[in-house]
Amino acid sequence: MQTKTLSHDVTHQDAPPAITHNIFPLAMIFLMGCAIFLVDATLPLRGLWFYDALLRTRFAHWLLLPPHLLFPGKPTALFQPGVHAIQAGPLNIAWKETGALFASFALLFLFYLVALRRLVAYISIRYILLSTLVIGLLFTLIPIVTSQDIFSYIGYTRLGVFYHLNPLTALPVSLQNDPIQARIYWLHQPSAYGPTWFFLTGALQEIALLAGFKQVDVIIMLLRFFSLGIHIGSTFLIWSISGRLQYFTTSASLVTPRHRLYAALAFAWNPFLLFEAGVNAHNDITILFLVLLAIWFLVRFPGTMRSYALAAVMLAAAACMKITLGMLLPGLLLFLWTRPSRRWTGLFVTIAAYLGTMILLYAPFWQDGQVLHFLLVNPGSAHEQNTLYEFLVRLYSSYTGAYIAPAAQLSGSYLENVLHVFSIALFIIAYVTLFVRALLPSHGVKTIPDMLRWMALAWLFYLVLGSPWFWPWYTITLFGIYALLEAITDDKRLFLGFLDLPLAVRMAAFSMLTIYCWLAIAPTKSIVPHLTNFQWAYVRGLWIWIPPLLAVHLLPLWKMLQTQQKRPERAATKQPTQSA
Repeated sequence: MQTKTLSHDVTHQDAPPAITHNIFPLAMIFLMGCAIFLVDATLPLRGLWFYDALLRTRFAHWLLLPPHLLFPGKPTALFQPGVHAIQAGPLNIAWKETGALFASFALLFLFYLVALRRLVAYISIRYILLSTLVIGLLFTLIPIVTSQDIFSYIGYTRLGVFYHLNPLTALPVSLQNDPIQARIYWLHQPSAYGPTWFFLTGALQEIALLAGFKQVDVIIMLLRFFSLGIHIGSTFLIWSISGRLQYFTTSASLVTPRHRLYAALAFAWNPFLLFEAGVNAHNDITILFLVLLAIWFLVRFPGTMRSYALAAVMLAAAACMKITLGMLLPGLLLFLWTRPSRRWTGLFVTIAAYLGTMILLYAPFWQDGQVLHFLLVNPGSAHEQNTLYEFLVRLYSSYTGAYIAPAAQLSGSYLENVLHVFSIALFIIAYVTLFVRALLPSHGVKTIPDMLRWMALAWLFYLVLGSPWFWPWYTITLFGIYALLEAITDDKRLFLGFLDLPLAVRMAAFSMLTIYCWLAIAPTKSIVPHLTNFQWAYVRGLWIWIPPLLAVHLLPLWKMLQTQQKRPERAATKQPTQSA
């Protein structure tokens, strides 16, 4: 079904007035900007204890204008040169500032949901791309980061560009007298990011050097601009892919321009994704772009060896940023397995392209296999963070006094090691079951949408079961794949009855962003009454998944109860008519 206009959704008679058509889209950008301004004003408050990104520059006074206007007299996280530690204020004040941050996030999401409900009838893909650029640029001006990963990115890049060391094996502790070293938390951990990310960040660093800039704040801004551009590029890929996916799904009649616009807007304006792109500049934004590019090649050149090879190259490049992305490759192989024509040729070309790309990218940094050392020296393989596992371990420790190793220690305690083995076993069972199920003729990965659903569920299993060390930006890939599925169907129960409920995805984005409220200083320094050494921050493992689970289960139950209550009322109103 070829659809190029909105005639299927908005008729001439139902078209909104011209003045509304012109003003409302601009008003929504303004409202989103006001909410971002409130977030910008709240994040630098000293009681939150987040990390200075741009406050050592001569523009710090202007960057701190929002908190000075909205919270006059409140101390901010302004770090003067040579001063590396500033004492936080009282916890009661810190809790109030944490509440203000939560309120600002909630207001931002409220405007986002209003935009999704009312804006689609008035806009085009051009509006989505341009408005995302405007809104995203507001995020890039926030002088605080809520994650120190961006400093690690810069540190590993400077190891390679400035000091000519292997950035995948050298330790940040080698950055003697470098201004970035004071901002890096994991000084004795080798890089967990593969060669793909170093090539990209190294190119940005070289561009800054060619322009005559060597300062840390310049590369921070370059990384933010780059990630925002990648996010906009992913939005365009979602729009482009969804237009071609209508030829690969049995529900092609549902693939209308309105569905595609809604999915693109939901992805592009997602506050969590914009925050991770424009503020923290996490490389998961770039990983998602590579995954989407792999899918784009599959739908752009369907059924050809070229499409399989290019898709494999993109997936390999993503895995060469974070090795865990390798679990998506079987989804592509399962799809090729259902192609009776040239099945073995396609599998051979795909596997060869995938392995060849990884060998070429890792070869310059291999260093006799030392590049794999990060698999052994990695806090993620020894500790629990932001998960149900962490909640249970800390709760058990508070009752029994069991020893839990601090996160700065790269080796975990006995209890943590046992829990990691359990989580890995649980994930392997779920992953193998998913793979074997897909080999059955009745559940085969026969279409590209089937492949997307398989990849989404595999990644969800990893996040929930197989990753005791979890951070919200790990879900970025899941949000991108879901946006494609959302664009091609109205069915709210696509896979196993729970994965693709739109409200659950929106609530998941909200919980992923508001987890930063649990990482502020107040929850991490406050102990739950009657529980020894159990911080309020440890509740974050529950908070991450509770909002989406409530949306999945309790909301349908509430709607069902409301429907049952209305049935007697409708019967009572119809009865006089029937007797008459």
